[in-house]
Amino acid sequence: MGDTARRIVACIAVENTIAEVYNYCSNRFDEARDFFSDLSREEVNHATILEVAGGYESAGKLPKDIVPVNLPNIFATLDFIVGVYDKVKGKDVSLKDALDLALAMENSKVESYLMETLTKDTDDKVIHNLRKLLLDERSHIEKIQEFIQQRGL
Repeated sequence: MGDTARRIVACIAVENTIAEVYNYCSNRFDEARDFFSDLSREEVNHATILEVAGGYESAGKLPKDIVPVNLPNIFATLDFIVGVYDKVKGKDVSLKDALDLALAMENSKVESYLMETLTKDTDDKVIHNLRKLLLDERSHIEKIQEFIQQRGL
């Protein structure tokens, strides 16, 4: 497995771990169950998009400008997400705390990479195919900020 493939696999692990955090939050915070469930499902979709990108990479068709950030950054992000997961499991974590932690996760390098890469202006067919999987999906940062505002948190 080449370096790019390892990066993609590591990014998939980040997306799946974030999905687990959101799933946990959906079970912990009844008042935000649907909200966190939707975020979790979308993170699983992001992992699927990366799996498709991995397929393109295996076939030698992944554009060079959408190679994920380097492995140390991905692993640092994964460590950060695991730390967030541990915090969310704490007894004294409020819904507002969980939402703030969600924003921190969404601002991580790996999450930013996926959204920036797939929304940039390009004629590349591979990027357009990957982008189709994200159609009609607003950024999680916008969704979380809107939820916080609506709830007055």
